[in-house]
Amino acid sequence: QNGDVVLVSNTGSTVKLTDGWHYLIPGLISGVVPLAGWHGTRVTISGMDLLSGGSEAVVVMVDGVPAASVETSSDKEVVIRIGNKNITSSVIDQIQIISETGGITSTSDPAFHFRYLESGFITRLTPTNGTGGTIVTIYGSMLKG
Repeated sequence: QNGDVVLVSNTGSTVKLTDGWHYLIPGLISGVVPLAGWHGTRVTISGMDLLSGGSEAVVVMVDGVPAASVETSSDKEVVIRIGNKNITSSVIDQIQIISETGGITSTSDPAFHFRYLESGFITRLTPTNGTGGTIVTIYGSMLKG
């Protein structure tokens, strides 16, 4: 839907541009997969009109923290790598996709809350050396994510 742009000065004079503004339908986030992970987790955000009239997502915020990277973006899907929040088991209240035009698509819908998990770590492995084909056992915590 188009609209006129009208500027009214403090003296009462006006300037008008007919059909100078195009109203865009707000974007809609309809899916976030996966819903849990840690720094670097690849997350796919799906929906409609995600770029708010733009051609690319330049920043994606997850609970106020910028994504580590935006891998791909289109009006139907944005793929990011989660940034580092430094809070274990924190639930994210909002996801925002910001396009190069400054347009923002966001959601606070609890169905799309992303939960940060504690990063995994390796405590030891056995054996610590070998040749091709050596079977190695890895011990640690949160190794599967």
